[in-house]
Parts: sequence; C-alpha cells; structure tokens
Amino acid sequence: MGHERTVAALPPSPQRRAAAPAPAVETTSRYGWYVLGILTFVNLISATDRFLMGVIMVPLKTDLKLSDTSLGLLQGLAFALLYCAAGIPLGRIADTRSRRAMLSIGCVAWTFATGACAFATSFESLFAMRLIVGLGEASIMPAAISLIGAYIVRNRLGTATSIFMMGATGGKAVAFIGGGALLSLLAAQGGLMLLGAEFRPWQVLFLAAALPGIPAALILLTIREPARTGRRLAAGKAMAELWAHVARHRAGVLSFVVAGTCTILNAHLFAAWAPSFFVRRYGLDVGEAAMIVGVIVVAIGPLGGIAAGVIADRLLQRGVETAPLRVMVCAFMLAIPGTLLMVTTDSLTLALVGYAMAQIMVLAGGPQSYSGIQMLTPLRHRGIMSATYLALTTLAAMGLGPTTIGLFSDHVWTDPATGLGYSILTVLAIFSVVGLLALIVANRTFSAAVRAAQDANAAEDGR
Repeated sequence: MGHERTVAALPPSPQRRAAAPAPAVETTSRYGWYVLGILTFVNLISATDRFLMGVIMVPLKTDLKLSDTSLGLLQGLAFALLYCAAGIPLGRIADTRSRRAMLSIGCVAWTFATGACAFATSFESLFAMRLIVGLGEASIMPAAISLIGAYIVRNRLGTATSIFMMGATGGKAVAFIGGGALLSLLAAQGGLMLLGAEFRPWQVLFLAAALPGIPAALILLTIREPARTGRRLAAGKAMAELWAHVARHRAGVLSFVVAGTCTILNAHLFAAWAPSFFVRRYGLDVGEAAMIVGVIVVAIGPLGGIAAGVIADRLLQRGVETAPLRVMVCAFMLAIPGTLLMVTTDSLTLALVGYAMAQIMVLAGGPQSYSGIQMLTPLRHRGIMSATYLALTTLAAMGLGPTTIGLFSDHVWTDPATGLGYSILTVLAIFSVVGLLALIVANRTFSAAVRAAQDANAAEDGR
C-alpha cells in the first residue's frame, strides 16, 4: 500500500473522545502521488473523447440533419446508458479484482469506439458507438476512486479527488481548444484526404481523439495493484452489508446523492452546450467558439476545483465534518448569477465573464460530491458504492441534462439566437434549487453517517 492507515482524520465519536489518543499525522508516499498523476492523465484522455461532441454539434447538426433533441441524446443518454448499466458490476470488480487491468481494458474499448464514431453515417450508428464509449469509460471512476482511497490518506482525500477530477476539466479543455483549432483548420481546407478517402472535419476530430488511448492503456500497466486490507466478501454479502449501511443512514446518503447529481448535471449542461450557445448567440465560428470556451475552462476550471478541495480539507482538519456540503452550497448559489449574466447580456465580453464565473462554481462542486460519497462509505465498499453513485448521477446528469436543454430549445425557448441560452439558464436554476434543498436535508445526518463509516473501517482493521 502507498501508506499506512493510522487513525481517522475526523474527530472520534463522543463516546470515545475522552479515551482517544492524539491523532497521528498521516502522509502519502511519493508513489501514491505518482499513481494519482497517472489516473488524472487517463481521466483527461477519456474526457477528451467524451466532451468532443460539444465541439462538433454544429457540423453534426448540418451533415447528419439532427435536431437539438437528437444532439442532446448523443451528448447524454447515448453515453450514459451502458456507462451506468455497467457501473455496479465494474464497481464490484474494483472491490475484488485488479483495478489496473480493468482500467486498461476499458481504455482500449473507449479508444476504438471513439475512432469508430468517425465512420457513423446516421444518428443511430453514432448513438451505437457512443454507447460503447460509455461502456469503456465506466471502468474509470470505480477503479480510480478505489485506487485513490488506497494510496492517498484521508486528510488529503479532498485535494486528491479534486486533482483527479481536474483531469476531466483538462480533457474538456483539450477537446475544446485542440478540437476547435483543428476544426477551424480542417474547415478552411474542406476536410482531409487520408489513405485515399475524404474525411469531413468532424470525422478527423474523432480519429485524432482516439490516438492517445493506446499509450494511455500501456501507461496504466505501470501501476502496482495495492494489497487489500480486511476480508474479501462474497458479492451478495458485500452488497447486503453496503445496503444495510445505506438504509441505516438513508436520509443523509440519499439526499447527498440527489445534491451530487444536481451538481454534476450543472457541469454537464455547460460541457454539452456552451460552444453552441456562443455560436448561436454571438455568431462566432464553431471552431473559434470551442477554443474560447476551452481557454476559459483550462484557465478557470482548476481555480474552482482545486481551491474547493483545499478549502474542504482545511475545514475537515478543523473538525467540520460537513465540509463537502458547505462547498457544494456555495457552488449552487453562485453558479446562477454568472449564468444569468452570460445569457442576458448583449456584450460578448460580459457573456464570457459570466461563463467564467459560472464555470468556476460548477467545477468546484463536482469533486466534493465524490469525496463526500467516499466519506459516507466504509473503505472496503468504496468501489461498488462509487460505481453505484456514478451510475445514478451519470444517468440523471448526462441522460437528463443535455437532453432537457434540447427539449427546451426545440419546444419552449425557440428563438434561434436566444432560446438556447434561456434553456441553459432555466434548467440550471431548477436543478440548483433542488440541489440546495437536498443539501439542507443531508446536513442533518451527514456527520453521523461519516462516523459510522469510520467505525466500520476501524472494526475491519481490528480483525
């Protein structure tokens, strides 16, 4: 293992507080940070493939004659279906088998599926390839979160999770900046001749995005599979134990899951539709819009995500057990003003300022939802719990979010210039309010659920 577990970073329960020894200081090994770096890089590669759809929405709409609703389905539901369906079985594998091997196989699968998207000729064929991309990428979160929990000590978990999640932000930036620049170049040339065949610009983007996948799969093989502590349970008993823990603390756990879903949904709204918004509202070239959005993401995204992780860790070290919830509350409340400015102003400069403000906040809340779910879960069940949580949040966030925007744009806010922006604002406001209400409920029992998970860890270590 990358470190030894000593005592929990959060305060002991009141019954044991008087007898508890002074906490020992835990540290993470250099190798643990190396593993985190590899996982973050792989997360970046996968996110590039995932978010590339946001760059090519405009040419896809034209070439394949798609509606906004169809584009929303390709962005969300097509990716989310198998991503979610495979999540729980893969979570069980992450708790019992080689996480390194699972990640490598998944990386190969989504890489080939991304390349195959270049040869899609209809909504149906592209939908099918996006299903396989989702299946391959379903391996990332359960395996990576489990490995991070094994190599990174608890009082650095918020920062580590934020760093890992910033890989997705980096991948989004690569997709937007690199994809936007390449799209503009190829559009000026009318496409690309490759091996005697002519490819449209959006097809070349899919092929280019697939290139880093195989090297990433090989790099994953350099990770040592950490030894597991405690007993290995049969699948049925492991699930029964986990659901019993959730049932005992259902108010805190389930309301936190609802809040986390809303946080992730808000982030996906921008990833799916921001470039198209700037094209329609301000008449930008699609490649130019994607590059501008990507620059803002790469410049602003880490500020929100990493700062939120550091703040949450410091609050935890001071004994504030609800630190992830506090960060998420701020993220929900402060995302709305930025989005409102982005949508309502006639100035492109002010719209970009508003987008940056909103982006900081939506990217600050997401990582805390993942670290919070780890805090709520006993150590040996984190793989399957992370997978279950990811399945629920992804199905709702990606399956519901981008598609809902498309429906609003097609049927409610139908003005070609302003309708998409008001659709984004409406859906973000609705789910921000839902998320805030869920956090109010979760706040009442979150600390008790966290302490119960710590007690389960301590009991397992004592076996």
